[in-house]
Parts: sequence; structure tokens; C-alpha cells
Amino acid sequence: MKKAFVGNKHGDAEGVDFQTMYDVTMQSLVIARMWVGLQLGADGNTLKERVSSDEIGKRVSRFITW
Repeated sequence: MKKAFVGNKHGDAEGVDFQTMYDVTMQSLVIARMWVGLQLGADGNTLKERVSSDEIGKRVSRFITW
């Protein structure tokens, strides 16, 4: 995520290809959705289970710990 962000923000930094940028953006949205769900009172374990069944969520579920 850092490489994608810095590559877009700074013209002299190495960027990433479109597919990587898309994947990073989608993964970030999954994390944001989980955060919003937790703020609204959703059960964290249920969210984690559901994210694991999502194609994009599978990639970020290993980073979710509580």
C-alpha cells in the first residue's frame, strides 16, 4: 500500500501498475468497511468470518487480529 501511495503522490518515486493499485484500493475499502461496522456495533468475529469468504477480503483477513 505504501509503494502505491508514494508512487502516485510523488512523480519521482517508483509507482505500481494499475492492477496493483486497484487491488490495494479494494483491500483498503474492506478494512474501512470493517472499521465502520465495528463503530456501529457489529460483532468483530462475525465480520472477520464474512471477510474471509470475500474474494478481496481473503487477502487482508490475515492482518486482522483481536
